Amino acid sequence: PIIDNRREYAKRPSVWGALCWSTTVPRTAAAALTALVPLLAGGLGGTAQSARGAVTPLLAEPMKGPFASLGAACPDCRSTRSIEKPSAPYLEVRILMSGDPTKPPSLSESSTHHLAVRLASGWWLHALGTEHTICGGSSETHFSVSERDVRIADVLPARGAELLVEMRETAHNYETSRQIDDRRLHVCGVGASGRPSCTELHTYHFPGSAADGWDMTVSFRRDGTMVQAGRSGGTDIKQLYEVKFP
Repeated sequence: PIIDNRREYAKRPSVWGALCWSTTVPRTAAAALTALVPLLAGGLGGTAQSARGAVTPLLAEPMKGPFASLGAACPDCRSTRSIEKPSAPYLEVRILMSGDPTKPPSLSESSTHHLAVRLASGWWLHALGTEHTICGGSSETHFSVSERDVRIADVLPARGAELLVEMRETAHNYETSRQIDDRRLHVCGVGASGRPSCTELHTYHFPGSAADGWDMTVSFRRDGTMVQAGRSGGTDIKQLYEVKFP
């Protein structure tokens, strides 16, 4: 079956508790993790990989747009990163952040990181992650992206090059003194429709114990296959994906 990332966002199960912790991720991220569950169940100390090298299709989610201008795409956004002279088909690439930077994040004052790209058709927008504070400030989620975490490379069979953006997420719970660190790789490209779209892979998860987390790398084969490989606890994991840009 094809993992469809074009639908609305789905809520991820609570980490700290149903009332005081929840966030959202695209369905592809949840589905990709679901695809890894049988591999994780292979037992510690062994090696698990997709059966007989099976490739899981990932259907990317179209970006919002087109917009006539960057201001129209995200009226209250400010630019935090940009790529100079991006490769085709991109004319401009920006990382944006919405919200009021003078106010601390909360349920009513959240800040969202966006990927904004300009094609010949106009500006397009993709949400990367939303910072927030809940439960009276006892739980906070922050996102960050550095200059080296945004790159353009022709790694998949699409129109021109692909955009690769790695987002780093840190979640704090001050009541329990617990911290969870995550990384997600967003892969964006332009398919036959001419509309850019994105998918993502959850590559790193550290909930305070290496035995309960995972650390994965993503590589690309010449045949267009995307490979996610690494370790979860004591288990070697390898999963193959075929990204489909509509």
